[in-house]
Parts: sequence; C-alpha cells; structure tokens
Amino acid sequence: MEQKAIPIGVEFYKDIVDKPYYYIDKTLLVKELIDKSSKVTLFTRPRRFGKTRESGEGRPDIVLEYPSSQGSVVILELKVVKRYQDMETGCDTAIHQLEKRDYAAHWRNEGYTDIIQYGICFYKKECMIKICK
Repeated sequence: MEQKAIPIGVEFYKDIVDKPYYYIDKTLLVKELIDKSSKVTLFTRPRRFGKTRESGEGRPDIVLEYPSSQGSVVILELKVVKRYQDMETGCDTAIHQLEKRDYAAHWRNEGYTDIIQYGICFYKKECMIKICK
C-alpha cells in the first residue's frame, strides 16, 4: 500500500490529487451552504486566528471549491475587529477586498460560473457575515 502524505501548505486541488496526498472531500458542505441559503451561517475559527506567512498576498482566506467547474466556489474573506461596534465595518472591508482584488477571477478563468463570496467579521466569539453581490 502506498504511503500518502498530509498536504500541509499545498493550496491547489490539482496538486493534491496529482500527487500521493490524503484528501478529504468536503464538496457536499459547499452544496449544503448554498442549498440552505439561511439568513445566518456560523463559521467557527481557531483560537489564534490571523494570517500566516503561508497565506500569501493576493489570495482569499478560505476557498471551498467543487472539484469540477460544473460546481460552485465559495470564497471567504475574514476580518477580526477589536470592538463589537466595528463588526459591520469589518464585513464591509472584507467585501471591498474581495471586489478590489477580484479573487473570483481565477475561478471564472477556470470556467466556474457559480461563485459566491462572503465577507466575514469576528469579534471575540461573535460573527457577522455579508454576501458580496
């Protein structure tokens, strides 16, 4: 049996499936997010949330991508604020970043047409989410 590695630091799906890495398919999670279209969706975050060196510049914080361009892509831009009153501004900043940096361009070029983007802001254990229209 072939020994597989854990794809730490590997960001692209193609690299994971082309090489012997473990892969956990969470595409049904994306479908569930889209199908539910609830007013509020909770995304939990690690205790020490923040950007790391590995995240790089010019990339969204989280992307949930169906492995075929026939599916959906969900792009999440996350912000953390120091005051509860700043949560809406944090969401607006995330939305502005999504639009300004046009993160969705990569997936449009790959043939995806169902691209959903969210600006998400955290304050302590509170979370606010806005959809980018």
